[in-house]
Amino acid sequence: MRNKRSTLRSTLLLGLFTAMLCSPWTFATASPGDFIEAARDLNSEKKVKAKTPKKRKQYRPNVYVKHGFRMGGVVIGNMSEQDLKDSGLVVPYMFVMGYELIEHIVASDSVSVVLAQNIMIGGFEQSRIVLNANAVIGLDILDTFQFGAGINLTPGATSWSHLIAFVGWTPRVGQVFLPVTLSYVPDVYGHFRVGLTVGVSWSQV
Repeated sequence: MRNKRSTLRSTLLLGLFTAMLCSPWTFATASPGDFIEAARDLNSEKKVKAKTPKKRKQYRPNVYVKHGFRMGGVVIGNMSEQDLKDSGLVVPYMFVMGYELIEHIVASDSVSVVLAQNIMIGGFEQSRIVLNANAVIGLDILDTFQFGAGINLTPGATSWSHLIAFVGWTPRVGQVFLPVTLSYVPDVYGHFRVGLTVGVSWSQV
């Protein structure tokens, strides 16, 4: 009987010892240095995650370019005979022609922002060379209708710099565009210029 009791007691003690070893409470036997090291590792992981920058979305709109040639006529309004004589013109209108470059920044399927620059030369029929340079910004609707405003420079005029406003219609015919543009340039001296030009341009994506 005593042998059986001692065997049962030994079995219970062995089971209790095994349960203590497998129990989650065994971390209580760890040294304080182990806890400090674990806390340091956790803090270093948090710092690495905090320093990792988030990737930002890069918005790069589609941009395409049109360029080509223009020609047409310009009428100068409110010009007296003395004004004509001072400008070196015989009549208050002239033929013009030049080259144009237009950048389209696509905003949506139906709207684009347009940045246009052109150089126009006129006055040939009056034995004159009148240089015009324009830089405008505007909107293009459905790749057909344009409007906007910008700067006009006319070297040799009484006032070199002016405001220019324009509206345009650009139908597509095959692989080319046939722009028609009406422009208006006021003057601080009461003069104004109205121009109508047509041309041909093509796209370079």
